[in-house]
Amino acid sequence: MIFKDRIQYHKLRGRLEIVRDWMRNHHIPEGLLFVITGILSTIWFLIRVIPKPSRAAYPCMRVAAPFMSGFIIYLLTVGGLTFASRKLKLRIINVRYLSAFFLMFAVIVAVAINPSGNSAGYNQDLTTKTGPDDLPNQPIGTALGINPGRVVWAWDTAATKRNCTSYYFKPGNTDQKVVTFMFSQSLNMLTGEASVAKSWDSMFRYFNSKRHQENRGYTPGEKIFIKINQTSGRGRLREAERAKGNFYYPASHNHQSGEDGSPDLGTCETSPFLVLQILRQLINDCGIEQQDIAVGDPQNPTYGHNFDAWSTEFPDVVYTDRTAGSYGRTLIHPTRNDLLFYSDKFQTDKLYDIIEDADYMINVANLKPHSGTGITLTAKNHFGSQSRSGAYHLHYSHLSQIEGKPPTNAGYHKYRVLVDLMGSKYLGQNTILYVIDGLYAGGASEGGPPVKYFMAPFNGNWSSSVFISQDQVALESVCYDFLRTEWNGTYSHDPSNNFFEAMPDINGVDDYLHQAADSSNWPKGIVYDPDNSGKPIPSLGIHEHWNNPVNKQYSRNLGKDYGIDLVSIPAGITGMNAPKMDFGSAGMKLGVKESKNPVSKNVKAEAVLNPATGKASMAVKGKSIEINSVINRSFRKGFKPGKFYAAVLDDNNGKYFLTDAGVIRGDLFSVDDNMHLSEANGKLSDLANVNNAVVFQRLKSFVYELSGSGPLLWIATDHGAVAAPVHEESGITDAVLYDTSNADILSNNILSVALGRNRLRWFGTGKGISALLDNKWLTPAYQEVYPESLFRYYPITSMATTSNGDSLYVGTEGGGVSRVFRDNVDAISGASSYLQWGPIEMPSDTVYSICITRDGTQWIGTNNGVARHAGYNTLENWTVFNTANGLIDNVVQTIAADPYGRYVWVGTKGGLSVYDGSVWSSFTVKDGLISDNILFIMIDKNGLVYLGTDNGIMVYSEGKLACYK
Repeated sequence: MIFKDRIQYHKLRGRLEIVRDWMRNHHIPEGLLFVITGILSTIWFLIRVIPKPSRAAYPCMRVAAPFMSGFIIYLLTVGGLTFASRKLKLRIINVRYLSAFFLMFAVIVAVAINPSGNSAGYNQDLTTKTGPDDLPNQPIGTALGINPGRVVWAWDTAATKRNCTSYYFKPGNTDQKVVTFMFSQSLNMLTGEASVAKSWDSMFRYFNSKRHQENRGYTPGEKIFIKINQTSGRGRLREAERAKGNFYYPASHNHQSGEDGSPDLGTCETSPFLVLQILRQLINDCGIEQQDIAVGDPQNPTYGHNFDAWSTEFPDVVYTDRTAGSYGRTLIHPTRNDLLFYSDKFQTDKLYDIIEDADYMINVANLKPHSGTGITLTAKNHFGSQSRSGAYHLHYSHLSQIEGKPPTNAGYHKYRVLVDLMGSKYLGQNTILYVIDGLYAGGASEGGPPVKYFMAPFNGNWSSSVFISQDQVALESVCYDFLRTEWNGTYSHDPSNNFFEAMPDINGVDDYLHQAADSSNWPKGIVYDPDNSGKPIPSLGIHEHWNNPVNKQYSRNLGKDYGIDLVSIPAGITGMNAPKMDFGSAGMKLGVKESKNPVSKNVKAEAVLNPATGKASMAVKGKSIEINSVINRSFRKGFKPGKFYAAVLDDNNGKYFLTDAGVIRGDLFSVDDNMHLSEANGKLSDLANVNNAVVFQRLKSFVYELSGSGPLLWIATDHGAVAAPVHEESGITDAVLYDTSNADILSNNILSVALGRNRLRWFGTGKGISALLDNKWLTPAYQEVYPESLFRYYPITSMATTSNGDSLYVGTEGGGVSRVFRDNVDAISGASSYLQWGPIEMPSDTVYSICITRDGTQWIGTNNGVARHAGYNTLENWTVFNTANGLIDNVVQTIAADPYGRYVWVGTKGGLSVYDGSVWSSFTVKDGLISDNILFIMIDKNGLVYLGTDNGIMVYSEGKLACYK
């Protein structure tokens, strides 16, 4: 039986593996094993694939297919021989029909396994449509405000410093008196009142009439929250400065001073000037008590440059911080219950108590593009209002679900989470005034510095603008028109922030505005009800586009009684006599691009000489990875960690290290204003004595979680899973041990731990995967795909979650990689396994490390090289790297990805290798490393690369390598 002889029973997985093991244990004959396996494979394939043909491409189905096809061909062969005998006509007829059935089924299987009509994956080559679908001056929705649909735009070049050379938000770069005049005039123009006090009173009355059906102004004791934008710059805070309470000057990750001679201006976010004027008006003109006003971006601390500017005049205002209540900040907390119910019914979120308790909100955002949504204004500002440590769980509704990549979700009538944020009774519908800070408008990336704008009337200068409205849809529609005109791929802006310049002009950027304006534009099956009230949201404002980028006129400006009313200060910058683009006196050269479509920039690699070694290494032009100098340091007296096994970052860029001396908290290095390593700071601080010290024995790996009660470390040990709260001042003083005696965990032997979303924790144990969702242990249900014995026989070596946190990749020693996910019934289910099946190019089934980058690419380190898998089709886009094509050593123990997508760092037993997208650069002790045995790599939010070894730890930054041993 040739087919029976070729069947590879050892590759069976899931229920077929269970059957195989049972039959072998009971000494079932090989021939009968073949028949039973063939029948079960056929039945399983039919049950799984017929309802959903795409499952034929699953690796588990790929394994079942050979058993099924071998069995079918065997039957066909028997049938053919029977037919040839021509002895039993009745049997001939039966076999003929049976053979025909199996032949047809084989064709169906072949088509299913190799479909020609598969939907394109993420990396498909997109021809992206640009511009909005609706034509100029075609308003939709219901105009809101004292003067319905009114948006006021104030512009004055005297507000900003043309030759701004350092951090735009420093006081000397903006004229506060000019900003005061701009905002006060805008407020009076918005309401039609003659004074600031009357303007605020009329806005309070309008708000209360609309929301509470009461014609009343502000009542003493009511709370006001001013929501600012500081999310993008959060990751660039200097940890040493935060420790001193300064929180100063977050730098842009896109650009650092000296790369091309232009200055580092800092991340474009809310600056002090407009908020200071709002505080002055509310407190001095309206008589509101300071303690009844709060300011902040809930996910983040209040930066020092803002805090100093505001607290000097108003020390009793509440300045928020979610991690600590020191240095004049007030600690805020997530709400007890979920308050945001996203209308696609996919997830929910908590907010912060400062938002839940607010009677009024003022939303102060920035004028800037966004690499995922196209633009980021007041609606997107609320990504920082929900209580998770980040907002990646909301990116699936963006046009580009992976920031900086070509859009895969463009167009109209798609679910947009921004509509829920605008419609929430705690957020958009609790807002009395919307403000856009356009004094220094942003560049192509939301995390980068401001740049000068080309369009009229800016003409090569800073945008120097303020926009305000009571109609959020109208305000964002106007600012969208500005941004899509400026950022349509035509101009080449300052290189400090001009990557992907056409994103604001992608078709569908304003899809959320269409939907917020009119429910007829909602996607099929979506009813926006973010409060879970049972009542759909009403129209949230009026949307339309201006007549053209020069005159900038909307329907009410053209004499209609319906639509947007754009009022400018001064009046002459809109209308028939508005200025056109003119660079005669701008002192800035206009750069024009050939294409208006976004394209990826190819970065050329070239050889550079390493001064430290005299060797040439491959480097990205302008961003070389090289070691120019080596700095040797020692730990403080009495502190002698030798091996550094693992490290994690907290949400404020703090570091935790797992060493042979225990868990350590502290900063190894600070950085100066140019992001260079400082030689002055080099101490580690031990954590405080833990009450239950036994839980900190035999530690294996750990992760950081910002829980509702504060920072928390989850630590894997061989006697259970440890939950260790981290206190700001005292460190870890107590801990909880979860084991089989007090939890539904499969085993006390915890090999690794990973975090999903919505407080989902994964524990890789000696018997399988356990998961804790909030306070509920989930039931394992992955037997359908592979039995518990897979993890028992093949130890779990590493785990990594996807960006949305739902899928878990599990690396094993000998069993390859498996993918596990949480299904809709709160159980752990298997999706597929990555073993050496079909076209999957895994260099080995012994896996030591897994890294999933922000764009979803999986890097899998093995004992025979590293595999890279791009996209979401399991069977496609695999690449293997080993010593033959770039790696320094084939035993890959750790992998880390630069959060901005520039480099992938690979630590091996034989040294360090760095991949820039086209070539590898490699380093060993000959280049200055303290050891070639790299145990972990971690990259912090300032771009410092931490390299843990069996002989101490190293930190790399911009050519400098600092070594502790």
